[in-house]
Amino acid sequence: MASDTELELIVERLKDEFAELRRKFSAWQQDVTKNLEAIRGERPKVPRPHLSCQVSLVLSLVFAVIGVGIYSRHREPDQSRYYDPGDSSAPAYPSDAPTQRDLSISYDNRGDVQLQSGQVTEALRSYQQGLEIRQKLAAADPTDAQAQFDLYISHHKIAFVHQKQKLYEQAIESYGRGLKVLQALKGQNRLVPANEKWIGILEQAIQQCQHAVTALGDWKTLLEQPAELLPVLLDLRATELVQEGRTAEAVQAVAKLRELGTATAGQLYNAACVYSLCAGRLGAAPSLLAEQIAERQKHIDHALATLREAIAAGWKEFDHMQKDPDIAVLRDLP
Repeated sequence: MASDTELELIVERLKDEFAELRRKFSAWQQDVTKNLEAIRGERPKVPRPHLSCQVSLVLSLVFAVIGVGIYSRHREPDQSRYYDPGDSSAPAYPSDAPTQRDLSISYDNRGDVQLQSGQVTEALRSYQQGLEIRQKLAAADPTDAQAQFDLYISHHKIAFVHQKQKLYEQAIESYGRGLKVLQALKGQNRLVPANEKWIGILEQAIQQCQHAVTALGDWKTLLEQPAELLPVLLDLRATELVQEGRTAEAVQAVAKLRELGTATAGQLYNAACVYSLCAGRLGAAPSLLAEQIAERQKHIDHALATLREAIAAGWKEFDHMQKDPDIAVLRDLP
């Protein structure tokens, strides 16, 4: 363990860096608030083709808030004990639990910033380093509810990164570990009532990942799923695959979705977006070959027809349609 003098030197050297980190978190939290307001108001309350599912978006925004605020609802960490995980002079495993916890929070903070800036792999590594510390703390004192809840946070963040990477099986495993921690705390009456909501959020996230595994798997197996679940799976398959450039498979999924006759207005709107995106991927008409122009027009025709079906089924988000980039091809029509 570093001496008090050494720790004071570390803190002085890192003071400016963490002031900048807190500034970034503040700006990030303001952006999150605006996005949450948009979700509650202007944005459609259904999955969009540029997202794997609505829950992914909500979880992403939630984690931005968690990253800067969740610890303060349990114990405000001593700011003078923060460490930079990248600083070789910082103690790797301080002997006292409070310092170890603060180091794990530093790893989380670094991971949050990395994730926000698109450094997904680096963020995962930071979260895993924090998890390693928290596993030791939780094992050292199983009666410490704070240590157990910190452990849940690490599992949840790691799971979310896996989900973002579309590693759904790994995400399910990590979500499950976090869920097990929360359920144990609740069973022992040691889970703060305000945090019981995370049990439902994790259960929903696991279900979404399970749906993604099925939706993106074998086509024949997908079609064998229960009729009430099939529209959800087809919608998810189409919106995921079109983003990967697998347009033929995406079109196959939305065609089957329309054929079912049980799709919701939101699912039909998503299908129209998929057709529009497929047309857009072919490029502008003047630069295309004759067969490509024909294919592009076919996608546009299907997009317009499906959009009419969505409106007939109750789609009313007309303001959103005016600015949705996924149907830009349709807005550009003469």
